[in-house]
Amino acid sequence: MQPKLITNFDQYNQPTFLARVQTIDTSLTGNTNFALPWDAGVPTPANIHTAVLAYEPLYAAATGGDAGKITARNNARAALTIMLQTVAPYLEKVANGNVAVLQTTGYELRHDSNVTVAPEHLSAPTGFNVVRGEAGGTLMVGCDKLVGAGSYIIQTTTGDPTVDANFGNPVVTKHCQHNLLTGQVSGSKVSVRMCGVGKNGPDHDLRGVRV
Repeated sequence: MQPKLITNFDQYNQPTFLARVQTIDTSLTGNTNFALPWDAGVPTPANIHTAVLAYEPLYAAATGGDAGKITARNNARAALTIMLQTVAPYLEKVANGNVAVLQTTGYELRHDSNVTVAPEHLSAPTGFNVVRGEAGGTLMVGCDKLVGAGSYIIQTTTGDPTVDANFGNPVVTKHCQHNLLTGQVSGSKVSVRMCGVGKNGPDHDLRGVRV
């Protein structure tokens, strides 16, 4: 059985619902496991963020007990619930059964006895390797398959590899091996780091190579 996200938001009391939707909002914003653009008709992380921002003041206003404000909060909660229920099947499709990826969504995960939960923390990849590609300015990067990783991130820099800000835009890939990086500066010393993407993020492995 494929792992499923819990979308029965009616089970949550008001404070728990607020905390859950805020967690989903934060978790999906910039989540590299679910790269944009999303399928047509699926609310985007930006849509969810806007809806959560609109719900928060209505939630706060309703705590005073005013009937009209409670109705406004409940209507906003119902609309937000429908939005998150619409998003869930898309997230499950992209995750393709990977529990670790689903754990990054902020949704609660249904705990079936036959679903193996991935490790909470990912280690640095083993078997990390970087070699020059056949063409100038290219690198072939890979590592051993990392249990719990739904995807992998590769970054490069020609600067000081101990300074995190020196690494440029990440390349996100579903594959642990045979990742071809192009556009490197021929003759320069390039530091490469690669990590698996899981629930809480892993350590990075670093290696330098001249291309």
